[in-house]
Amino acid sequence: MIGFYVEEEGDVCYIRFKSDCYLNHDNINLLCDKINNIDINPFIRFVVFLGENRIFSKGQDISEICLAYEDENISYSFLLKNSYHKLLTLIKNSSKVFIAAINGMSIGVGTCIALACDVIYSSSKSVFYMPYLDIGLLPDCGFIYTLLMTIGYHKTYEFICTKEYYSADELYKLGILNDILDEKEFKNNIKKKILSFNKGKNITSLLKKYINTLKNKDLSEALFQECLFQDEARKTLEHKVAIEKIKKLNSN
Repeated sequence: MIGFYVEEEGDVCYIRFKSDCYLNHDNINLLCDKINNIDINPFIRFVVFLGENRIFSKGQDISEICLAYEDENISYSFLLKNSYHKLLTLIKNSSKVFIAAINGMSIGVGTCIALACDVIYSSSKSVFYMPYLDIGLLPDCGFIYTLLMTIGYHKTYEFICTKEYYSADELYKLGILNDILDEKEFKNNIKKKILSFNKGKNITSLLKKYINTLKNKDLSEALFQECLFQDEARKTLEHKVAIEKIKKLNSN
């Protein structure tokens, strides 16, 4: 099942995550294919990630994590490198402006994708849920790297260790969100924000490339280390206990 659908309005491409579908390796690769096509489309300037029914993203399909844990022939690092890391790199290297428009619950990898975008807007009632440590894993899809570059070491460590749920207001105060928008006219407010990007597309594209050149000089190394540490996390007791709980719940 494809976990998203696409709408185009003028120079804006809206990619809407389906509220009844989890993200998995196949869906992320389909999303990568779509972004590759968008990147060579001269008529598209903006890409906006949205959700539906008050859910931005339900996060990663947990069965994918369970399968990687149970089958020694399946490498979770391989899944990361060939889907989520590929998506992150495409967003960062694209000439388009990527906007995360979060209106509702954002879980796990959905929040990771949002943080990879160039600009992040949220409604005031959005909630961000990061359950990684609860299942004995580290936040991935470049989340720790991006957060570290945004708020620094101390706040990053506290952010991940002490809470699972965050409000839009908390993330705005940390400097993670660009703005909080009225949810009643959320999509119209997003359109107004897009109109504020009124500089030439060539120079703004070059600016994005330049900023990321300065910021992400070590991104490839960070993603490589993420795979190594995530493989170590999968060997922990916390992850083993979490997988057993999930299997028990799924069998009922």
